Amino acid sequence: MRCETINDIEKIFHEPYYVNLKKVLSKAQRLMEKCPPEIHPRLHMKPFTPLTRDEYQKFENYPKHLSDNKVNEIDSLRMEQKILDAKLVEMEAFEKSINTRLENHLIDAEYEQRMREIESSYAKALEEEEERITCQRKMLLLSLKKIREHENETLIHTRNSLLRKQVEASESELESMLRNLQKQRIREEIELQMAEENLKLKEMSQRMQNFEIDTSMRSGTLESRHKTSIESIKSQKQRLMDQLKQLESTTSSTNSTSKVFDGKGEGREETERNCESSFQKIENNFDLMVGKNGRKEDYISRMKKLEIAEKVLEDELHHLLENSDK
Repeated sequence: MRCETINDIEKIFHEPYYVNLKKVLSKAQRLMEKCPPEIHPRLHMKPFTPLTRDEYQKFENYPKHLSDNKVNEIDSLRMEQKILDAKLVEMEAFEKSINTRLENHLIDAEYEQRMREIESSYAKALEEEEERITCQRKMLLLSLKKIREHENETLIHTRNSLLRKQVEASESELESMLRNLQKQRIREEIELQMAEENLKLKEMSQRMQNFEIDTSMRSGTLESRHKTSIESIKSQKQRLMDQLKQLESTTSSTNSTSKVFDGKGEGREETERNCESSFQKIENNFDLMVGKNGRKEDYISRMKKLEIAEKVLEDELHHLLENSDK
């Protein structure tokens, strides 16, 4: 609907009669409302200034010089618009240059700030690393101290274990010595018992000799029987003596070891005191050991049996003597 040139005006207003603008505008509005936005003429329309509210002369009789003046004004305005556009472009370029300068300045400032932050972070990291190294040194010193303490404890433990082993060895030697002493004491008791039995046998032999003299003419069978019983008793006594000799040989070997232990030097008096203090304990253990083996009880039971046999023979001899006297 814009009329920029005279030809446009002549094309529109070529008829001499009047046009109802209200209908034209209403029709144009309906067409604009129905037109889709993709092909709407608004896309191709330029901004325009509306006409003034005043009376106009007929277009067909419009004076030529007025239209020329209007055209010149429009051309001048267009030239001014171009000049203003060029100035606007220059201003935009200047603004862009200023913005680039500001951006570069800001980038430099930001870079410097970033470098300062990095330097501060590096300094902080170095301080933390130094603190960590000092802490590690302290921990290393503490660990070395603990290792030395552990080594000292192990040395003390090993020394105590060696001393304990030495004490146990000395105690075992003392126990063996006390055991040998106990065996020797038992052997002496058995020897005393055997000496008593020998005396009894001698007395019995003397009595038998007297009995043989008195009863040389009586009951030869009875005499031979008693002689055989006495000889069997003597043979049993001899076997017991042999066994005692074997025990003496074993005890003599153990006594030799105990003598070697007694001649060690400075610890002799201390071992004797320990021997006296623990003699009762070792004696009880030895009695239990002898009770388990049964050797002592066996000897005692045999001695008792021999004594009973001797008493029986003595009674029979007395009985025979009494019968012979009668």
